[in-house]
Amino acid sequence: MNKFVRDNGGGEKSKREEKEKGRGIEKWRMMFAIAVVPSVLMALGMSISSESPRCLFQRVLKVLKMLTRCA
Repeated sequence: MNKFVRDNGGGEKSKREEKEKGRGIEKWRMMFAIAVVPSVLMALGMSISSESPRCLFQRVLKVLKMLTRCA
């Protein structure tokens, strides 16, 4: 038997292992909740925004091109 693996009597899980399993689920849920917050904020911001910055920049370039023709 590997010296780093503890034999706990026939494969039964100890109370400590059971607690660690529960904490793993809690940690996963916390990480997911933290990741959802910026995603929701970005989705709200995108729905409020009428046009993308790239589209607005192209519009500015178009206006500048028209002004340089007139001058």
